Amino acid sequence: MEERQDIGVLNFHRVNFRQPPLMTFDITEDWAQQSVSNKLHYPEREIRWMLKNFPRSELRTGCEIVSREQVDDYTIIEFVGQDGLRRLLRTSWLVGADGKRGVVRKRFLEPEWIRQEEIEWTYVGAWVAANLQITTPTPQSHPDFCKDSKRPAVSGRFGTPGSANRHSSRHEYSIELEDSLADVESQFWVIFGPRIACSFGDAADVFPAFGGQGIAAGIIDAQSLGWRLAMMSRLNTSSETQKRILTGWSQEPLCDSWKPPFFARYRTHNAFRDKLAYNHQTCPDGFFLKKAGGGRNIAQIWVREHTQQPRLFDAALLRNLSHLAPLVLVRNPAEFNPAEVAQILKQAALPGCIVTMEDVTFYANASTELLKEGVNPSKGYSCTAIQDRFASSTKFAIISVASSNAEFRANLEQVSENFI
Repeated sequence: MEERQDIGVLNFHRVNFRQPPLMTFDITEDWAQQSVSNKLHYPEREIRWMLKNFPRSELRTGCEIVSREQVDDYTIIEFVGQDGLRRLLRTSWLVGADGKRGVVRKRFLEPEWIRQEEIEWTYVGAWVAANLQITTPTPQSHPDFCKDSKRPAVSGRFGTPGSANRHSSRHEYSIELEDSLADVESQFWVIFGPRIACSFGDAADVFPAFGGQGIAAGIIDAQSLGWRLAMMSRLNTSSETQKRILTGWSQEPLCDSWKPPFFARYRTHNAFRDKLAYNHQTCPDGFFLKKAGGGRNIAQIWVREHTQQPRLFDAALLRNLSHLAPLVLVRNPAEFNPAEVAQILKQAALPGCIVTMEDVTFYANASTELLKEGVNPSKGYSCTAIQDRFASSTKFAIISVASSNAEFRANLEQVSENFI
């Protein structure tokens, strides 16, 4: 994988770049005090590599689904492969994801009156986007750069570090009422031609992609949906339970939806100050225990198990991505009692496909010594970010928090009720 790059400072301008930014974000500092730098990379390439090497998955590219039939509790799809042949595939769960005007929405959802509804914030518009390799413009070479005062445009740079003159960039501009989409490429050159000298261009969007948040949200949605489908399949849950679980999943993305720039800084600081991702108002059907303080974010920090090399906390905590992951906060050595936790899990009698003793993580206070072992965290990182998110009395965290064995046992009973 190629080296990742810091995004740096993100500026929001009105209409064009000659206007002073209405707001500036220094993304080099992580307000969540976590360990992962805000760097851009190419996640699709890494996802394809993971799918190819995951034993329970098969990646088929260049296919087109042409029909879908719902039969009892399974779905049959007909698709055309790269070889042009039609095939049938039976699935227990069928998940489709593409753009706002893609095949899933237009061919399958909207004919069944499943439509995207406008809620608090609306946006109607079309954008054209292009990835280009350009020579950096100068006032002498491009004196007319960004003179259009009416048409919004977005430009960003990415590429290999160390190349001063040659780099790849992405340019987007809005489609106005007087524009025609009959020849997008020609229109692109009319608008951007006076500004840049480039060697190639492609891509098209119906909504501007700010800082790659679209694909980031998609990855989060897929991960949170995946473990739900795994549990529901293994437990053979009723249709009513499945509807309740999936309704909660559908609410989660709405709880942290994008807001206009003038709200972003205020919302972001508040979100990391109270350390809450969800609550009973924003996500009433979410998969967390509301009365037990559930819905909290767990910080991503560096940890070390025994004499092993430091690694990120999610790699240590999530040993089975389809199971729940209880976290035991060890405030002092006397609290380290695995047998006690094992007894509580045994009494809860949860199915093994939900949680086992092997999923439990005992976490002691972080050590700053890790920073001397080649770990290079982002600006703003705090090695105590995990324990700082909980009250000093908290001992157990699963999808709730508990300060005693009795509370932990009660929380596990409520977890079981979510699948009944």
